[in-house]
Amino acid sequence: MVESGHPLREAKTSTTALGSASSAAKSDAKKSRQELLDEIESLRSRISKLESFETDHEAIQTELKGTRQRLQYLLSVSPAIIYTTQASGDYTCTFVSNNVVSILGCSPEEMTTDPKCWPDHLHPEDAKRVLAEMSPLIERGGGTVEYRFKRRGGDYIWIQDTFKVIYDDTGNPLELVGAWADIN
Repeated sequence: MVESGHPLREAKTSTTALGSASSAAKSDAKKSRQELLDEIESLRSRISKLESFETDHEAIQTELKGTRQRLQYLLSVSPAIIYTTQASGDYTCTFVSNNVVSILGCSPEEMTTDPKCWPDHLHPEDAKRVLAEMSPLIERGGGTVEYRFKRRGGDYIWIQDTFKVIYDDTGNPLELVGAWADIN
């Protein structure tokens, strides 16, 4: 009989333990392989969704580009100049449609970079009245005012200025969105 602690017995026990560990390792390896296959399938699914998203994104970008081009076209051929200004102070223009060039002879950049561009082009006989009318119209949420505006060539045209007030989150006037129409 072999006693515990005997080298032969320990070798048998080690061999048995190794066999069990080897079987468990093979099982774990198979399980790991399955887990890897599941993860690969999951990744393939995510890649497919991302590719679909990318295709959708490209279609949206194309549609957005077309919409921007259409809007720009409509703004450039409109008989009215579309604008936004600050709702107080000197009513500095923050946006002016490109057709301002053909109607007033000014560029959108001139109108938006020079804070005095709009008030400085008001006819001297109209300026005080127009500036006085703006505050009550803004308090009412918008309105219409008519005045003469100096074009690039020095001549004046009559403008009908119709606008609406846009408010910030706290209810204060933020900007004016409107249209200038030549009413000569």
